[in-house]
Amino acid sequence: MPTWALFEEKEFETLANAAFVTEQVVKKRNVRIFSPGQVLEKSLAFDFATHVGPHTRLYRRLFGSAPGAPGASAGQLAQFQIPVVPSTRFLNVFLQYKRPEYFQREHRSQLWPKNEEFLRFTVSENYVSGGGYHFDQISALDDLAGSFGSNAVVRYACPSVWSKADLYGLFSAQRLLDTSVFVAPEKLRDVGGGDPYHRRWTFQRGSGKVGVPNPNGPLTQAEDGELFFDHAEAVAKQPRRSASYVEDLIGEASSVQKVRVTADARKGKLSKKERSRTDIEDRALESDLKRVPQDESDAVRASLELATIARDLGVQWSVIAFE
Repeated sequence: MPTWALFEEKEFETLANAAFVTEQVVKKRNVRIFSPGQVLEKSLAFDFATHVGPHTRLYRRLFGSAPGAPGASAGQLAQFQIPVVPSTRFLNVFLQYKRPEYFQREHRSQLWPKNEEFLRFTVSENYVSGGGYHFDQISALDDLAGSFGSNAVVRYACPSVWSKADLYGLFSAQRLLDTSVFVAPEKLRDVGGGDPYHRRWTFQRGSGKVGVPNPNGPLTQAEDGELFFDHAEAVAKQPRRSASYVEDLIGEASSVQKVRVTADARKGKLSKKERSRTDIEDRALESDLKRVPQDESDAVRASLELATIARDLGVQWSVIAFE
């Protein structure tokens, strides 16, 4: 029987967000990661805090997805200014952080050698009531990746350790992202299977470069942190649809309506309490939008559309800048 990791999903998310800052400084990569609000504000020269207010739901929704980087020093954070040179390439990144389950040696699974430990994370979701499971989230993430094309990278992210001591040890050693696994939703498609997607991704402890989509999937390549950043940089350097981040953003918001339909379907399967919370926020967001000047409203509304889709899918949206 598997054992759940001895840390919460939110713990990994918090440390990984910080690692996106601290590990890139150590490695001297030309990588910067920001909230969509920060990049939009820089692109528009529009002061959200003054015109909308830092305590509004709109501000929190657009700026709250930034890696807060607890544990990053002031000197490290100072290096993370948004580059504004013409060669800067912005890339949207949507991450679903996962908490792994751990299998010790002499396990009974047929998917991995019995003399090896392994981990897995689950992508199927349980219905709120009535039993069974569904694939609304991964289906929407797969569609999101397709809609964005070369303007985004969509991944599941999971640590390759299960103990709290190992998780924090890797973070302290600046190796948390390097040893984590990043898996594209398309890697979990179950072609010819009874379901459209595999339910889980199984992988070796301490390494994320390969894994098995299960049940009955083949050994498949994935990415550790190094490969993830290499891939993201290669994607960002491809020819863009336009020269402007804002123009791309507005176009992308109109191209993800299929994803919006799936996200709404998933939202309908949430608990009554969660649905009520999002409905309250949506009404507040519409009210906040009325405070945005008309000449900026299209870009802000487009950014908000993507931010609420990310919220409804339970993923984090950030923007990476490559110089």
